[in-house]
Amino acid sequence: MGYDRHTVGSFWASFGYAAHGLWWSYQNERNLRVHTVVGAFALAAGLLEHISADHFLLLIVMLVLVISLEIVNTAVEAVTNLAHPDIHPLAGLAKDLAAAAVLWAAFGAAAVGVWVLAGRLPLLPARITAWADVTPQGLAALAAGLTLVTVAAFVRPRHPPEEADGDH
Repeated sequence: MGYDRHTVGSFWASFGYAAHGLWWSYQNERNLRVHTVVGAFALAAGLLEHISADHFLLLIVMLVLVISLEIVNTAVEAVTNLAHPDIHPLAGLAKDLAAAAVLWAAFGAAAVGVWVLAGRLPLLPARITAWADVTPQGLAALAAGLTLVTVAAFVRPRHPPEEADGDH
């Protein structure tokens, strides 16, 4: 089998399409941003609490699962709306099932997070203040960072979503 420039080009182009989908999802899907922020807090808590590598990997796997299913849910909604723009019981069922998969994974991720971090969470505020140097500037920087991350999770972009490219 020889070198096929078209195949290699398509291979690399697929990464661009995936990046576009990921970017679009983060810009337009509030729940994806919320899951990302909650997951980031869980990972940060894991780092601050020095959890084992196995437990940290488990948190990462659960975060990736929830985010991946949220993106699949968005795709199911888009395809369902395209295929059947009118209200139809089966279209609603398809959307409900995709949303249920995300919800189930989020419950699982929450259970794993509680299992991994529950005994350590009462100590977390002390570790955070120690990390922030317990100076007014350190605490202000920490509060500003938490506020920015939280607002970014809930604020919707002002521009309307652009139509998806039809060339792939």
